[in-house]
Amino acid sequence: MAFLDTDDGKKASFRLSDVVNGGEISVGDEVEYVLIQSRPNSKPIATNVRKIGLADLVCLHVLAVGVWCE
Repeated sequence: MAFLDTDDGKKASFRLSDVVNGGEISVGDEVEYVLIQSRPNSKPIATNVRKIGLADLVCLHVLAVGVWCE
């Protein structure tokens, strides 16, 4: 089990198996994720965790001009 800080300052847990494409994540890396909460007042869980970086920013720029990028 691992943890990440959400945008609203809370902590969310995630399993390493929830990291997309077997990517490696280190302390301090920026990630994107989907937060789920199984029931009211339960702690948030992150899934589909993916490290983002410079390559993703370039990809987003390319998407903005109409070219698909994966």
